Amino acid sequence: MGLRDTPIYTGPFWHSRVKDLVLKGDAIAVAITLYYPRRSYGYPIAAQITGLAPNKYIFNIEDKEQFRTPFRYLLHQRWPLAKDRLEKLSEAHPGKAIILLCYDPLGQPGQWCHRQLVAEFITEQLGVPVKEINGQRIPIQFSLPYKD
Repeated sequence: MGLRDTPIYTGPFWHSRVKDLVLKGDAIAVAITLYYPRRSYGYPIAAQITGLAPNKYIFNIEDKEQFRTPFRYLLHQRWPLAKDRLEKLSEAHPGKAIILLCYDPLGQPGQWCHRQLVAEFITEQLGVPVKEINGQRIPIQFSLPYKD
């Protein structure tokens, strides 16, 4: 099973589905933040890929469209190493989904976060959909205790 066969999702650290999936053994949590979380969310974080996080200069851009261009440029530069890390995680955890995590909520209209752009970028690079776990139905191959 390769990276293209591994389900990849994005989400916030604090989402209960992330915790449930990781603790049940159906997924691994991967931080895509510049700094490692200072607090525990009740589940292990398998890895941190800072190459999928904005640098401190881009991070301060508040307008999504102004953020997009320099962040995508940064993702293109960092993609070979980030892809290698994702492939190694996929190989080390066969049959498990990868959930790429950061801090930001996306529950309200107009909210956005770098993980949306990461999902878009990975989808373009790998040709596989990367969906937000917050409110998304998880594929049937995972035996989850949820009823959507």
